Amino acid sequence: LPASFHTIAYDMRGFGMSEKNAVTEDIDDHVADLRDILDELGVDGPVCLVGIAVGAAVAIRFSARYPGDV
Repeated sequence: LPASFHTIAYDMRGFGMSEKNAVTEDIDDHVADLRDILDELGVDGPVCLVGIAVGAAVAIRFSARYPGDV
């Protein structure tokens, strides 16, 4: 990737090394988390999202909700 590209990898709630919850989150919760992460990091340009399994579903829903941001 060009030096102008940055990679952000994070544990989604309830997956990876993050704390497991008794309450299950839905795709919209994960989309909101991704939006919050991008906002907190000050990412203001279009992003290229990559995901596997649930991550792919989050990427698709995020793309549908924020088409100008992908």
